[in-house]
Amino acid sequence: MNREFAYSLVSHVKVQGRNLTFTSASELRKWLEENAPLHFYFGAVLEGGRPVYREPILECDTPDPEVLRIETVAVLEAVARLLGRVRVFVTNTGGRSFHIYILEPRLGYLGPRGRAALVERVVRLASQLRRAAPARPDEKRRTRRQMASKHLDRTTAVDVKHVTRFPFSIHGSRMNVCMPVTMSPVDPETAARLVAGFRGPVPVGRMLEGKS
Repeated sequence: MNREFAYSLVSHVKVQGRNLTFTSASELRKWLEENAPLHFYFGAVLEGGRPVYREPILECDTPDPEVLRIETVAVLEAVARLLGRVRVFVTNTGGRSFHIYILEPRLGYLGPRGRAALVERVVRLASQLRRAAPARPDEKRRTRRQMASKHLDRTTAVDVKHVTRFPFSIHGSRMNVCMPVTMSPVDPETAARLVAGFRGPVPVGRMLEGKS
C-alpha cells in the first residue's frame, strides 16, 4: 500500500498535480530534490488506486493567531475527553491553521458519514469547554463568542481524499514552514500545551538559519 502525494511547483496554485506514489523514502527524497515543489501534500493510503485509510484530520483555521491557539487547544481537550488515550500529531501549516491528526487505527477506516459524526461531537464539546473556561485578563472579548464550530474546517475532516501539507514542506504562498508542533505522536493533553506555547509560523529563512 502507498500514500498519495500532491504538489505544486508555483506559489499561486495550491495543487498542480496529485496521485503521486513512492515505493520508498529515498524515492520520495529524490523526487523532492529534483522538483523542489513550493507546495507539497500527502493524503490517504491507497490500495488499487482507491483510498482505504486516512487519519481523521481536524483543521482549525482563522487569521487571528491568538484565537487560533485558543480554539485548537479546546479541540484537543475535546479529543482527549471523547477518545481517551489516543495519540495525535499536530502541525502548524505555515499559514493560518493547525492540523490535528488523530492516530487511532480504527478511526482511519471511517467513511465520510462516520467522520462527520466525529467532527460534530468534537465541535460540540470544544464549544462547551470554551464557554466554561475562565476568561484570561488578556483575552480578547470577541474570542469568547467565537467557538470551534466557526473555525473547524469540515471539508478537511470529512473528505477521505483530502490532502494536507507535508510536515517540513513549504507553504509556497507565504514562504513559511509547515512546522510539526508535537514533533512526534503525543497524547492530546501534551499537544494542547505545545500548541498553547507555539509562536509561529516559522519563516523558511529562519529554518535555514537554524533559528526555528
